[in-house]
Parts: sequence; C-alpha cells; structure tokens
Amino acid sequence: MNLSLDRSEGVPAPDGKAVGSLVEIAAGLEPADATVGLVLVDDERIREINREFRGKDRATDVISFSYLGGDDPSPEPGLAGEIYVSCETLEKEAKQLGVDPGRLFLRIGVHGLMHVLGYDHIEDEDARRMESREREVLNGHLEPDELEKLL
Repeated sequence: MNLSLDRSEGVPAPDGKAVGSLVEIAAGLEPADATVGLVLVDDERIREINREFRGKDRATDVISFSYLGGDDPSPEPGLAGEIYVSCETLEKEAKQLGVDPGRLFLRIGVHGLMHVLGYDHIEDEDARRMESREREVLNGHLEPDELEKLL
C-alpha cells in the first residue's frame, strides 16, 4: 500500500521519522497496488468533516474513509481510502498523554490505516481484533512502554 501525503495550508509538517515509519508500515500492507491519502488538517477542517460525515460537531484526532469493497466508490482509481489527521488535536493529546507528538502521529496513522482496511472498534470483539492488529503492526516501531501508553 502506498501513502500519499498532503497537508492544508498553514498546517505544520509532522516529524519526518514518524512519517517515514508510517510509509514503511503502509508499504507492508495489502493491497500493495493501492494508495491511501493522508491529509493533515487543522481542528476547524476536521470538525467540518466530523460534523458532515459522523454527525459530531467537534474536532477529533483522526477520521478515515475506506473505499475497499464498501458502498462508497473511490473518488479516484487506485485510492483505497483517506485518512485525515488534525495536527492541532494531535499536539494537544500528545501533551496530555506526555508523549512525543511524532510517536502519537505514528499510532493514529496506523489506526487510520486499520480503518481503511476494514477494521472497526464499535463492538468489543472487533475492538480487541483491531487493537491486536495495531500492536502487531506497531511492534518494532514503538517501544513496548510507548505502545502501552498510546493504545
């Protein structure tokens, strides 16, 4: 899977090492020939998306859309999904958790990738399956204590 990075004007670039790790992780996921758009936005934009698509009028850290085998057609050929990350919310959450923002970026980026691949966490069993897969994917990219703090 390929990762295509885009960011809204004025949104700071994330930690280069974290982006590199996320690109590496995505490259190891199937379908290999698909692309996932990763869009970095501010709180205002993610709040608009959250309100329009989820009916929740608040900012959040990450929102994902999957175009793999679902009812929503891909807006462009080969696009498996899109992940929107609010860098503002990410910074706030990193500060609250006492973690490096780059490490949190990597964790929520993987969370978004899992949603694109069809994982969900609405039901307890699905949440356990998704978290297990996230742990597996993040193993080797985050230290065990970081992983526990971030999951």
